Amino acid sequence: MRPIRKLKVVIFILGLILLSTGERAGATVFNNGWTDEGVRIANGWYWNPEVVRLEDGTYRMYVEDHGADGSDAKGTVILASPDGLEWTYLAAAIRDNHPTLVRLPDGRWRIYFQQQDPFTQTSGAGSALSEDGINFLTEDGFRLSSDPALEGAEIRHPCVVALPEGGYRMYYDTAVDNSFIRIWSAASDDGLTFTREGCNIDLTPLRDWPQGFHAHASKPEVLQTPDGVWRMYFNCSPLTGSVYDGIGINLATSPDGLNWTVRPEPELKAEFYPDQNQYSPFDCSIQVVDQPGGPVMRIYYSLFTAPELGFVGPHSAIYSATRPLDDLGGR
Repeated sequence: MRPIRKLKVVIFILGLILLSTGERAGATVFNNGWTDEGVRIANGWYWNPEVVRLEDGTYRMYVEDHGADGSDAKGTVILASPDGLEWTYLAAAIRDNHPTLVRLPDGRWRIYFQQQDPFTQTSGAGSALSEDGINFLTEDGFRLSSDPALEGAEIRHPCVVALPEGGYRMYYDTAVDNSFIRIWSAASDDGLTFTREGCNIDLTPLRDWPQGFHAHASKPEVLQTPDGVWRMYFNCSPLTGSVYDGIGINLATSPDGLNWTVRPEPELKAEFYPDQNQYSPFDCSIQVVDQPGGPVMRIYYSLFTAPELGFVGPHSAIYSATRPLDDLGGR
């Protein structure tokens, strides 16, 4: 067999092996200085990571656990890490999903989550309180109840941040008109009762969308960086190139946490794989991390490699990437 033909055969066989074993056959495209750190958790039944850094420099990840095979969902569980890279199971947290955490002024932790009331069939964002960030006691009622008449659908993917002037802001997404998914916000003085502020991210005017196309901005992850700029990383339909290129993770910036400028180029997006499918990065969590060369931003995200199996499964994992912490103040 000629050498070139042999090489082609080897490449083809390796591709088949990678696909059959569920290993990632392609790669995420990293823009704007992001560097791949690879797989952090090779458990495709973990989804929607939320990472917090403790005062002693260690980390906890609050993440949905869909069970060993997806048939025994366990709600949100807690993983622990000394460095944000290697993770071990710590404890169960709550029976609900889509977690987001804030540290209260008195040192306690409050976890917010997407909640469904089985008796009234209403939904919204619930919460639970903890002295140690491990053992949580659910608080009665909703922090913010869904109102389809206002936003078109149920509240999903809450992200709550503490404001520097005091109080809290919740970002969340909903579908509107059964087509576009937008990101909204609500504010609270005490973290318990939130008042709607309106729509924050709406992709509708940012490009021409084909009729019937289901474009969306979802799963907001918001933080204020040391330069004073608010940054939102969120799942975003393509704003450049083909609208069918798959969902990426885009960045929006704001001076006040309410008025946002969306960067059209995604920070992370998926490549095409040998089978011509795209596998989009989803559901990110962001941390500012001190390193010897200076502070960096670390992003954790889920990536699934078999969309026909759904968003969770044996063919997905949680990955991370880093980039230098830039200064966007005054820009």
